[in-house]
Amino acid sequence: RGETPIFRSGHILVLGWTDRTPDIVRELILSEGRVRRFLSTRGTNRLHVVILAEEVGPHIHAELRLSLGARYSPQALTLRSGDLLRVDHLERVAFQNAAAIIIPGVEQVAVGEVDNDTAMIKALLSISSHPLVLGQRRPPRVVAELFDRRMIDVAEAAYEGQVQVVCSDQLISRVIARSIENPGLSVVISELFTHDIGNEAYVRCLPELDGVRFADAAAAFDDAVLVGIVRNMDAVEPDVLVLPPPDTIGQPGDGWLCLARSYERCSPLRGTVPGLPLVKGRSGDHSGRSARRVLLLGWNDGLPALLEELGAEGGHPVELVHVSTKPANERALAIEDHGARCADVVLVDGDITFEPDLRALGPDSFDSVVLLRSDRYSTRDNADARTIVAYVLLKRILDECSDPPHLLIELAGAQNQALFRRGHGEVLVSPLLTSNMLALVALRPALLGFVDQLLASRGPEFQFRRPESLLNGGPPTFRTFQHAVALAGELAVGMYWPNAGASHRGDLRLGPPRDELLNLDGARVVVLTRA
Repeated sequence: RGETPIFRSGHILVLGWTDRTPDIVRELILSEGRVRRFLSTRGTNRLHVVILAEEVGPHIHAELRLSLGARYSPQALTLRSGDLLRVDHLERVAFQNAAAIIIPGVEQVAVGEVDNDTAMIKALLSISSHPLVLGQRRPPRVVAELFDRRMIDVAEAAYEGQVQVVCSDQLISRVIARSIENPGLSVVISELFTHDIGNEAYVRCLPELDGVRFADAAAAFDDAVLVGIVRNMDAVEPDVLVLPPPDTIGQPGDGWLCLARSYERCSPLRGTVPGLPLVKGRSGDHSGRSARRVLLLGWNDGLPALLEELGAEGGHPVELVHVSTKPANERALAIEDHGARCADVVLVDGDITFEPDLRALGPDSFDSVVLLRSDRYSTRDNADARTIVAYVLLKRILDECSDPPHLLIELAGAQNQALFRRGHGEVLVSPLLTSNMLALVALRPALLGFVDQLLASRGPEFQFRRPESLLNGGPPTFRTFQHAVALAGELAVGMYWPNAGASHRGDLRLGPPRDELLNLDGARVVVLTRA
């Protein structure tokens, strides 16, 4: 029945079995090297994941086996039954000895049950006030998922130790909003925070770079792209400097933030390397840009957060139309209840799975069309079924126009990505991205600050440039592009061919070989700049 207490320390504890849990465990298992480095600071080097679920049964083992495939190992997992809101059940999983505690959110709760954010704050308070924790010099670090950004301060006040909050509605809203402004961004973000796709973000201490200018350090990597510096590494919220001024000097104890295929590749070249000609960049000004027309299709509870993000100061101006079968007056109340400054939006009643309703909207007249996943269904497949029907109808309409709008499809299940081919829009699996963020932030706290800066309406951001304007007579190599954008205070981080490759992602290459001659047909240079 899973009620026997465990006697263990240095484990990673996941409190709650939700649709996030299998993806969180998978990311932890796949991030083997990152996990070892994290656990070594806690006096162990072997990963063991403990899961507290309300009911333990064969279905949980079967789902974990399906998620992990060949990496499934019963010896690396322990399951116990219990409620995260009950103190005696927390004791059952030796919560006080955990190296880190991850608390995933629950999107749907039964009638009469407390909502996710309320339960989360109660759990944090229970852990923090438990006698076994009160006397600890370093209580377990907690990473918790909330949905409402207004509850972040409350959650942080409820826990005496280190707690980092991943606000999933805000995270996904920012990814969508920034992808509307810079089509292709969701592909970059998904790669950086998914272990088994291309490059990831790593933080590595490199004493040999103490006293070195950031511009010089950036030129010293051939197998990685240096994008920032992390200071106060052991703090609850480390200081993350993304694209710092070129004259910023590396200090003892700094972590160097790199994009690479592995931690081992985040090593500078030996000897003296000429620095990139980085100059101090200027913040962008969006005030003179024409408004983008954006069509939002479908409803989920994250829509008010998305409207807030699209209306954020410093963002690109937008004209919004939202369509759903949820009555317009109910949507208006939900937006008003969100209590934040939201972008103005025209609310239209309509069925996105009914072709005449879609045609009446004139989707070809918009700059971007976003299909939002539904959170009203019990399974991810059922939620995506409606989105996929809407996509098929929408594609039939857009295939008739010569210059179709940018299309972004939000899905619930990663298994449904295979239904989308390249050139047919960006695909964002939002629950998977949230799960990966929870796992990775538990192992490396600085990553939350990194993604927060990348997705804010002001600050560093990824943009996509046509390569022809950056050649300046040089060969078509990535090194040529690195030097060209550095003159504007920017960093070239990769190349992107949106219509190449076999999958919907296109062909994204972050940190490609520096001197390889590149095919520029349909290519874009991925640039880190300041908005």
